[in-house]
Amino acid sequence: VTDLLSFYTHRPILSKADILACFIQAQPTAFNDIIQKQLANMSDAQTFIALTKKEVQKNNLNPKELFWFLRLALMGKTAGPAIASLIEMLGIPESKVRISASLDLLGKIK
Repeated sequence: VTDLLSFYTHRPILSKADILACFIQAQPTAFNDIIQKQLANMSDAQTFIALTKKEVQKNNLNPKELFWFLRLALMGKTAGPAIASLIEMLGIPESKVRISASLDLLGKIK
């Protein structure tokens, strides 16, 4: 149980390889602007997820890749609880910090 909840007290330490593993069909940078835009306006978890997913689909990107990336950013794993639940558990401020850190790493991938 302790390992399952370690993400709550420890921010994930990610590498470029971790980030790249989330993206199968699309270039990782294709998600960067979409997530950045929605992150800036995040006021609640459900709205953030719904709007981000909608933008991803509108740009013909795979929502699964979005969810893998966000889950990785929030907890360091690509499988786990729903993204909205993770954001609610961590809180908006901490979620923004973790997602922003992963986006910074994503931005360094060419």
